[in-house]
Amino acid sequence: MLEIKSAKILSSETKQSANELFAAVHRTDNTFFKPNLTNDSGVIESITPYFWIEKDGNVSSLLAIFVEGYESNYVANAWLMTCPDDRDQGYATALVEAAKAELKVHNIDELVFMSETAFLDQNEWFVEKYNLIEPLASAYEMKLDKLVEPQKSWIEVRLASLVDLELVAELHSVIYSVPREATTCSAKKDLSDENTRCFVFYKDNVGIGLVKVDLANQSAYIHTVGILEGYRGKGYAQEGLVQVIKAIQKETSAIPTIQVRSQNIVAIKVYEKIGFKVRTIYNWFATSSK
Repeated sequence: MLEIKSAKILSSETKQSANELFAAVHRTDNTFFKPNLTNDSGVIESITPYFWIEKDGNVSSLLAIFVEGYESNYVANAWLMTCPDDRDQGYATALVEAAKAELKVHNIDELVFMSETAFLDQNEWFVEKYNLIEPLASAYEMKLDKLVEPQKSWIEVRLASLVDLELVAELHSVIYSVPREATTCSAKKDLSDENTRCFVFYKDNVGIGLVKVDLANQSAYIHTVGILEGYRGKGYAQEGLVQVIKAIQKETSAIPTIQVRSQNIVAIKVYEKIGFKVRTIYNWFATSSK
C-alpha cells in the first residue's frame, strides 16, 4: 500500500529531494520551488498544499497545490511530477486523489493541472483518466540566451522597498485588475522577502510599471511584468526588463527565466527582443475535484 505524505511546509531535506527530482525529470538546473509558486498565506491558511511519495528515502512523486483567489472565489492549481521509472506504479493517480480530497474539504470544486507537454505525451493513461483533452491555456517558459540592450534609455528603474508598499500594490492592482486588498497583502510579503526583488519603472518620476524577480534556490525567475495601459507600446517594458536583468546579474549567476502565456504574442516578442528563447511548453488542464 502506498504511503502518501503531506505537509503545509516542506522540510529542507524533502525540498532538496524534490528539487533533485524536478531537475532530473525536466533535465534542467532550475529548481521547482520558486517563491512565486507558493500559496499566499492570506488565501487559505488551513490548506495542506504538498503531497508526495518516497521511494528508497527520496521523493519519487510530488504534487503541489497553489491556491489563488480572493474572498471565496478560489482556483486551485496543481503541479505534478513523477520519476520516469515510477510512472506506471499508480503514484500520480494516488497523489491526485489525495489532493482532490483536500480541496473538497475547502469547497474548491476544480483542480487545474499545469504540466509539461512532454509528460502528457508520454502518459496517455493519465490524460484519459482525468479527461485532460483540451487545454485551458498553454505557456512558454523562456530562458535568457544573450542579453540584447536597447539603444536608448527613456525610463528609470528603481528597486522598491517597504517604503514603496502603496505604489507597488497600486500598480499591481491596476495593471492586473486584482483587488487592492489582495495586492497589498502580496506586496507586503514580497517586499519583506529577502529572496524577492521588486522593481518599479518610472517615467518622468511617475511609477508606470512593475517587475518582480525571485532569487531563491539559485534561480532568477522573473514574473509580474506589467506596464500601465497608457504607457504600453513604447518600448518601456523592453528597456525596463533589460535594466532589471542587469541589476539581478550583479547578485546571482543564475540564468534569468520567465513564463508567458502562448497567446500573449506581444509579450513574447518583447522577451525575444531582449534575448529570451523558449525552453519548455506547459499546458493547463482542468478536472473536477469532487
